[in-house]
Amino acid sequence: MTLEHRIKRWYYEAQRRGIQLERILIHPDDLAEALALSPWLPIQVLGSSFCR
Repeated sequence: MTLEHRIKRWYYEAQRRGIQLERILIHPDDLAEALALSPWLPIQVLGSSFCR
């Protein structure tokens, strides 16, 4: 499953349950791709203080 599909799955599942996403944890290797795909999502990198 691609990173884009995983992010969409998390996002839509949270919407379905009525959950406000505070952040999505991303592996450091996936950060650049995640920011390009979904710059509006609250992203945090695993093992880092980077949070957007």
